[in-house]
Amino acid sequence: MIVRKLLILNALLVALVSLSALISPTFFLEAYGFEITKYTVNLMRAFGAIIVGYAVINWLMRNEQASKARQSLLIGAGVSYVTFAIVNIINNITLPGANAIIGWVYFGLNTILGVAFLVLGFREPIEK
Repeated sequence: MIVRKLLILNALLVALVSLSALISPTFFLEAYGFEITKYTVNLMRAFGAIIVGYAVINWLMRNEQASKARQSLLIGAGVSYVTFAIVNIINNITLPGANAIIGWVYFGLNTILGVAFLVLGFREPIEK
């Protein structure tokens, strides 16, 4: 039940971010202080295109029973979020400024999601 809710939450969050990156890439670029060029806009859209599939995978796995595939998804998501949290720390230290508050919010969110996915992934009962 907890895994299902986490997968639904993650699918919705990732879908929101990916669609925002696809539809309004300048929103993210401006939020982080990037120069708006055709290259940065295309890069942001590519990011959105990549992670929209991740949202779909989470959504489709929400009703699946415990399996090696679901465990792999949980652990993989946890590793992604923890890695993203580390990147947030590096960015917050090396790029301080007006965006520091949102960077620490992202760090907190990524850490919570990463730990939740890892704990549930390693606790996932798998029959051999």
